[in-house]
Amino acid sequence: MAQMGFFDLSDRYASLDAKKDPLVEIDAVVPWEEFRPALERIWRKPDSDRKSRAGRKPIDRAGDGMMPSREHHESAIDIRIVLGFSSAGKSTYIKKMMTEMPKFAGFSAVFEFMFRSGEREKLVSGDIFHMDISAISKSDLENGDLSVIRHPLTELVFKNCTGIKVVVLVASSGTIRERIKERRQIGIDFGRDDKTGAYPAEQKLRTLDACPLEGRYAAWFHFLTNKGIPFSIVRTDQENYPIVPDIDTALEIIRA
Repeated sequence: MAQMGFFDLSDRYASLDAKKDPLVEIDAVVPWEEFRPALERIWRKPDSDRKSRAGRKPIDRAGDGMMPSREHHESAIDIRIVLGFSSAGKSTYIKKMMTEMPKFAGFSAVFEFMFRSGEREKLVSGDIFHMDISAISKSDLENGDLSVIRHPLTELVFKNCTGIKVVVLVASSGTIRERIKERRQIGIDFGRDDKTGAYPAEQKLRTLDACPLEGRYAAWFHFLTNKGIPFSIVRTDQENYPIVPDIDTALEIIRA
């Protein structure tokens, strides 16, 4: 069986939403927590009866184990951040989301320059934010410190994480390097992504060389995990945009 891609999964949930999936309505009206005490007595052994802490963790019968909640799927997303190194394919991916996925048809693409110009002060429901993790602050650029693992808008964008979910785009470091070398324009002429600006390939290559790409992504995975921000990982050097199952696999892909 072929691996399910991100868009395959999203189309599946969009289809369920169109058919008024009853699980969503049931989940909204059933007070699952009221069943917890009874279910705990039935399903969980007391700690004193457990011979070992090893093995699978006990299932939360009042949560995912009893009712297949969909709050972590596309139907519950208000704000989406598409995050990746320069030339990871963020603009192309956002375009596919907005033009090929019914769920995101009414969303707005938001780019970093809109914050720098003062056009935007924060993200709002219905935004898809293009976040380039190769971007560095003006002071760091002037000081020649390209090894920093931070983004000028991190504090502003993640000040309130409610409703934010992230898609981390990954590809092999070799693929990223070749894309940067071959790229000529900043944008892909979609929405506000201006295609006329010259792409700063030399600067992006220096930034790529200053800090291993694997380490830069590892820092962002650590940041998102510590913040408790839900994220998925999507591979962009394969045509069907397959979902990457975990962080370790993502870092292996980047190292290639």
